[in-house]
Amino acid sequence: MRLLRAQVCSLALLLTVSACGSDPGEPDPVDLSFDAPQAPPTVLRPTLRLGDATVRIADPKLPGFEEWALFFDGENLASADSCVVKIERGGDLIRELEGTLTATSCAATWDGLAEGGDYVDPGMVDARAELLIGTRAVANAATTLAVARVGVRQIQLQALTRRARQPLLYRAMDGVRFGYYEVEANRPPWRIAPDFAERSSASFLDLADGTPRDLPEIWTDVDSPPLDDTSPDGAERDSYNLPTAWAAGSEMSIVATFSTEAANGATFVEDNVELRVVPPEGTNADGSLEVTNAGTVTLVTNGSLVPNVGRYDVALDWRFEARLEGGEWMELPGSVTTTHRFYGTAAAPRFDYSDSLHVPWVDVVDQVAQWVDGETSDPDEVGSMIVEGVYFELGLRYDRERGASFYTSYPGRTWEGANFDLTRFQERVNGDVINCSDAASIVSTYANMVGLDFRYHILQHRTERGFDLNYLRAIGGAEFAFAPFTSGRNAFSYHAVTGPADGDFFDATLALDGDDDPSSAPHELWLVQEIPPMDYLNALSPEGSQIGVRVDEQVRIR
Repeated sequence: MRLLRAQVCSLALLLTVSACGSDPGEPDPVDLSFDAPQAPPTVLRPTLRLGDATVRIADPKLPGFEEWALFFDGENLASADSCVVKIERGGDLIRELEGTLTATSCAATWDGLAEGGDYVDPGMVDARAELLIGTRAVANAATTLAVARVGVRQIQLQALTRRARQPLLYRAMDGVRFGYYEVEANRPPWRIAPDFAERSSASFLDLADGTPRDLPEIWTDVDSPPLDDTSPDGAERDSYNLPTAWAAGSEMSIVATFSTEAANGATFVEDNVELRVVPPEGTNADGSLEVTNAGTVTLVTNGSLVPNVGRYDVALDWRFEARLEGGEWMELPGSVTTTHRFYGTAAAPRFDYSDSLHVPWVDVVDQVAQWVDGETSDPDEVGSMIVEGVYFELGLRYDRERGASFYTSYPGRTWEGANFDLTRFQERVNGDVINCSDAASIVSTYANMVGLDFRYHILQHRTERGFDLNYLRAIGGAEFAFAPFTSGRNAFSYHAVTGPADGDFFDATLALDGDDDPSSAPHELWLVQEIPPMDYLNALSPEGSQIGVRVDEQVRIR
């Protein structure tokens, strides 16, 4: 009986875990349940499309271009490991870019260069973004991009009113005395182009190796134009940036000629791309803004770039917009900035002579422009600033020995027909010592060149015997003196001044004593700037009422 009970307990152990003994109780139920298999999660396929922020047209050679930002937006990108963007043309790989993958986009930047570092020729390329799991592409998107080449190759400046723009004369081409070179008023002052030797392989915008050509900087040599031995006239005719002179307050038209051609002649397909220029600040369009290769766009200034007499360096920022196949206009990254030097004059030059020397000289106009510095265009005020500049700033001294002229001559025995050797004066060939004839020639010639009708006047006693003087301070002197000559002589046989016909006197030879008694100390410095004739004569001489004007004409430059 005991044996049978033991067998039963052993069998029960195989079926359940329970206690076998004298009182087994109820056996625990056998749990035959198990977890049902779960369905695998649904994996959504990633997708890509072109991002709205992608600029589809750019010129990697345009100054200011830094990178071409390429954006591809997507969904369900979490399953991807990485992304790449491939630039291709005609199925050939140009560049593979490592992309930046986020939860919503694949982005990359391109510098416009091929794998070997060369610029890519203008034209259409394909940009293809690929999402990768490992090395396997699971999604892609593609778009076309236009690699452009655009820039300014020439700028012509034209006057809107007659004689507003003036010619300019360089007096010493290549440093040669009397090497005169005139820049006509109708010559384009800004140009960029290949030199003669590189014309077969280069373009207006690029050197032969494809690198962008440097833009010409403002030419600052006031004596000579830029030189080129291969040019017929010896002056640079390919790439240059010359100053221009304008009557103060003038408005102008700016005619820009553009280029869309790279060094090897490649250009983007204009049938697929529309290109236009954004007018630089301060200008308005006068007609179409469409940019084509060798095409022009005309702009008009909406105010004067030369409001007064002065030297104005102006920058024009040329930006471009383009669109593909009738899409939205997009601004190209970067811009072309051209710089220009404008001289403002009071008016067109005022000369009674028409030969080639009687046009504004660059070095003279530049000097007057710096003296006036944009403060005014009033003729009397400009004349006064010329007197001040000549008297104080040119380092000149009065000839106290003889009072003789050093740069001015007279053809006969009278004071008419004065000739002024401006070239020798500008070079100080005869030194810094001058007399009244020279000072009058300097002031009147400088004034004539910037549009002031200043005449050359000879003052004499009506008996022609000379006249006595009050206290004066001659140019280059430190103190007032009763006798301007080392001999102690206190009289002039004549005196030369300048000023408008039948108008006030201007004189840089000497300063007057401007107090109530010019015949004795103390003294008050009074420059001869816009002084009525009798006021001037009475301060100059105790015989002022006996002095008259003998000559009223312009000095001739020789």
